Amino acid sequence: MTTKIALWLVAAIVALFVADAFVLNWGLPVIFGRLMISVLDWVAFWH
Repeated sequence: MTTKIALWLVAAIVALFVADAFVLNWGLPVIFGRLMISVLDWVAFWH
């Protein structure tokens, strides 16, 4: 992955979260937080 692709990817993710906050009201931070908690639980199981 080049730096240019990585920056475009970050910009797209930030744009999605901004659009969610102002227009879509999907609650992406909550969904992402719940997903990260489940991933941490899964990783803790393997630790």
